[in-house]
Amino acid sequence: MTSFATSSTTTGVPGGVSLRWVLFDGGRGITAAKNAKIQYDNQQLAKEHIKKEVTRDILMPEEITKTDLKF
Repeated sequence: MTSFATSSTTTGVPGGVSLRWVLFDGGRGITAAKNAKIQYDNQQLAKEHIKKEVTRDILMPEEITKTDLKF
C-alpha cells in the first residue's frame, strides 16, 4: 500500500504579481517623449539666454564706465 500526503503546509505571504504592457497606445508614448525633449531643449535655451543677459548686465556698466573715462 502506498501512502500519499493529504495535507500541505506553507509559510509566507501568499500573493501574486501582475504585469500589463500596452502594445499600442495610439502614439501617445512617443508623443509624450518628444514633447518632454522639446520642453527640455526649451529650458536649456532659456537658461543660456539668461546667462547671456546676466553677463551683458554685468559687463555693460563696466564698458560704459571705461568709455566715459576715455573722454
